[in-house]
Amino acid sequence: MSGSRALLRQLQLRWIPGRVRGLATLPVLLFAVFASSARAEAPLDTEHDRILFALGLRCANELRDFALDDSEIDLVERGIRAALLGGEIPINANAYPRKIKALRGQRHPAAVARERELARGYVERASREAGAVRSDSGVLLFTLLQGTGPSPTDGDTIRVHFHGKLRDGTVFDSSVDRGEARQMKLGRMFPCWREGVKKMKVGGRSRLVCPPDTAWGDAGTPRVPGGAALDIEIQLLAITK
Repeated sequence: MSGSRALLRQLQLRWIPGRVRGLATLPVLLFAVFASSARAEAPLDTEHDRILFALGLRCANELRDFALDDSEIDLVERGIRAALLGGEIPINANAYPRKIKALRGQRHPAAVARERELARGYVERASREAGAVRSDSGVLLFTLLQGTGPSPTDGDTIRVHFHGKLRDGTVFDSSVDRGEARQMKLGRMFPCWREGVKKMKVGGRSRLVCPPDTAWGDAGTPRVPGGAALDIEIQLLAITK
């Protein structure tokens, strides 16, 4: 497998936050990945290299739902090179958006099934870590710091700091990284979050490992793939009202 195809295969198996909106942007954003196979396998020595690599990771989100095999990745690469490097384009690309959308719909279940299988293994490994407490729903709760204040209910508005990751360590959302705590209505959050936070006390800090059905399920979000497990560290700062 060529260096660029190997990289694309790697990207296809990961979820990268920040969905690129619209397939029309994909060839431009993937240029950094396919411009040089040798470059794709070279060490990321400079910040410029790392920026371009991150750009490739970001746009690879558009390909994840297609569950491509190696031969199909070859054809995607061929189209990108033709569009960007002046190669022959033997089709009318304007005739294919609906067909591309249909293919994505056909392939999405396979991508979700693969992600669910990986999520299952991730949650099972986490359940064997010290301090893990598994609830009836399958949520894993790790108490990192026991709080001393009251516990919230679904009707409460809370203020929290949190850092949320996917199974591969990709951060999908983080108030910690933004440097600003978030205020939210607890009852409006996804099941794992609600369940875990209601077991916390103000001042406490916990880690939640959420199986897919307690997180965003098969639908996912722009930053979370369908079938994904979540790993979230939460600090309950206050119940505000």
